[in-house]
Amino acid sequence: MIPKRISFWLQWVVLAGCLAISYFLFNVVHGMVKTQSQEDFTVLLRQGLTSLSRTGEVYEQTLGSLSGLFIASDHISANEMADFAAAIDVRDSTAGIDAIGFASAGASSGAGAVSSQKIIIQRIEPAAGHEALLGFDLSSFPDVLAAAQAARDTHEIRLIPNVTMPGADGSIPTAIMLKPVYRPDHSAAAAEPAFMGYAFTLVDLSQAFATLSEAQSKQIELRAWVGTTDLSTPPVFQSAGQDAPDPETALERVQSVTKYGQPITLSWRSTPFFDYSQPFRARWFLLTLCLMVTLLLFTVMRIVIRRERTISVLVEQKSSELETRETERRSIIENAMLSILSVDAQGIILQSNDAAQNLLLPGNFAGLTGRKINNLLPALNLKNTDGRFKLTIPSTKVSDEDTILEVEKNTWLTSRNEIRITLLLRDITASEQYAQEITKTEQRWNMALMGAQIGVFDIDLKNRTSVVSEMWRKMMKVTDRADNADPYHALLDRIHPEDRDLLTDAESACAQGISERAEARFRIKYADDDWRWIQSDAIVVERAANGTALRMLGTQMDITESIKLDRMKRDFIATVSHELRTPLTSIKGSLSLLEAQLKDSKLNAVERLIQIAQSNSDRLFNLVNDILDMEKMNAGRMSIEPKAESLSHIM
Repeated sequence: MIPKRISFWLQWVVLAGCLAISYFLFNVVHGMVKTQSQEDFTVLLRQGLTSLSRTGEVYEQTLGSLSGLFIASDHISANEMADFAAAIDVRDSTAGIDAIGFASAGASSGAGAVSSQKIIIQRIEPAAGHEALLGFDLSSFPDVLAAAQAARDTHEIRLIPNVTMPGADGSIPTAIMLKPVYRPDHSAAAAEPAFMGYAFTLVDLSQAFATLSEAQSKQIELRAWVGTTDLSTPPVFQSAGQDAPDPETALERVQSVTKYGQPITLSWRSTPFFDYSQPFRARWFLLTLCLMVTLLLFTVMRIVIRRERTISVLVEQKSSELETRETERRSIIENAMLSILSVDAQGIILQSNDAAQNLLLPGNFAGLTGRKINNLLPALNLKNTDGRFKLTIPSTKVSDEDTILEVEKNTWLTSRNEIRITLLLRDITASEQYAQEITKTEQRWNMALMGAQIGVFDIDLKNRTSVVSEMWRKMMKVTDRADNADPYHALLDRIHPEDRDLLTDAESACAQGISERAEARFRIKYADDDWRWIQSDAIVVERAANGTALRMLGTQMDITESIKLDRMKRDFIATVSHELRTPLTSIKGSLSLLEAQLKDSKLNAVERLIQIAQSNSDRLFNLVNDILDMEKMNAGRMSIEPKAESLSHIM
C-alpha cells in the first residue's frame, strides 16, 4: 500500500511531466509541418516554371514553323496561310496564341536607318476578327520598332507586351512576339539583302499564365509582370484567391527571369485552400490528444489509488463469497440424486457424494475416498475419450442381477495443471430392461406383419421424416441407409408416372381433412420391366391445435397376384361372353328354325333329337347368362327394377 502523502505528490509530478512532454511535441510537430509545407510549395513553383518553359517552347515552335513556311516559298497565298493555321490548330492552343502572321520589312531612308523602317503585316490567321491588321504598319509602335531592330540584329525572338492593336478588340492590350526570317543564302558578308521580314504571333498573356498549373487559383495565387520588375505596377495576370491568406501560415516567393528580351517577374503566394490541405492543425490535434492522455493518466492514477485502498476490503468480501460458494457446491453435490465422483489421473477417488456411496458400496460406511475406481468399476477405462457410455457391473452378493450404468466422463485441469476426471453415474438397469421388452414386442409385431405380408409406415409431416417396418423395406426393395431419414418419400421416384398423382392426391386430401382415409393403388418399379401393384391405406393420427396434420400412419400391401386373378377372371368372363354366348345364340336359332321346318313331317325320331338339343342349349344359355349377371352384380353394374310378384306363383 502506497502512503497517502507519497501518492498525492506522485499524481502532480506525473501531471507536470505530461504537460511538459505535450508542449515539446507541439513545437516539434509544428516545425515538421512547416518544413513539409514549404517543400510542397516549392514543388508547385517548380511545376509552374516548367509549364512556363513549355509554353515558351510552343511559341518558339510555332514561330519556327511559320518561318519555315515563308522561307520555303517566295509567295504565300491567303489560302495557304489559312491551311497552315488550321494544321497547327492555332486557336486551340493553351499557350494563349490569338493569331499568327508575317510582316515584311519595308524600304528605309538610309542603310541601317531604323527610324524609317516599315513593318507591314502581309498575312494573318485567323483572318476573321483581324481584318484591320492586314497592311498595318507595326513600326507605328516605338516599342515594337525597337524590339524588331533588336530581333533583327540578334537573330532572336523578341516579346513586346501591352500593345494596343487596331480592330474590334483594340481596347485590349495584346503581346506580340517577333522572329526575324532570313533567306537560306544568308551569309555574314551579305546579311541585309537576305532578311525577309518577321514571323509574329499575337499572344493573350493572361490566358498563357492562367494555364501554367492546375494548382492556380486553388492552391497558389499567381501574379505575373512582363517588361518590369516593379511589383507596385498592375500585373498582366493575377489568379485571385477565394479568401484572404492566413498571415501566420501563408507562403510567398518572387522570382524574375529574362525571356525574349523582357524581364518576367512571377509572384506566388499560397491560398487558404493550400494552407488547409497542409497538416497545420496536427499540432493542435496532438496537443489535444496529449492533454486528453494526461487527463486520462491523472484520472487513472486517482482511480487506482482509490481502488487500492478498497482492495483489502474486496479481498475479504470475495474470500467470504468463495467460502460460501464452496459450501453451497459441496451441499449440492452431497444431496444430488446423481452419483458424482472426482478422481485423479491414476484413478484414485478424491471426492464423492452419498449417491455414489449407495450405488457402488451400499451398506459400507468406510467411504469411497482413497479407493481405486477400477476396483469398483473394472470395465471402466479412464483413457477413453470424454463423453457418455454404458458400463455393466456384474452381479454380487448384494445384487443378484447385473447393474447397467450410464457414465458421463469429463476431464479437466487444475490451476497446477493436474489432471482431474469427473464421473457422473446413473443406474439405468430398469430402463434398459424396459427397452429390451419393447424391442421384443417390436420383433413380435414385425414377425406378425411379415407373416401377413403387410408393410407399415409412420410419416412425420412436420419434419419430413418417416419410419418404416422391415416388411415394408423388404416388400419395396429398399436398402437400409443410415443417412436416409425419409425412406417413404424416397420411394416416389420409383412409382409409375401415371399413378404418382393418385397417391399424393389421396394423402393430401386426408391430411387436409377432406377424406378420412388415404386409399390408393399404384404401380412400383422393381426392375426394368417388373411393375408391382401396391395397395396403400393411411390415416392421420395426430393433428395440431389449428388442424394441421402432423403425423400419418398407414399400411401397404403387394396386391399384384390379386390384380392378376381379377384380370384372369375378367378375361374368362369376356371369353364366356364372346366365345361361348355368341355360338350358343346361333345354335339356338338354328334349332328353332329346324324344329319349325320339321313340325309337319312324320320324322318323330329326328324331332325328338332336335328337342333334346334345344333343351340342352337353353340350359347352357341360361347358365352363361347367370355367370354374366353375377359378374355385373360383383362389379355393381346390375340394374334392378323392383316390382310386385306372387311368391306362390314363382314357387
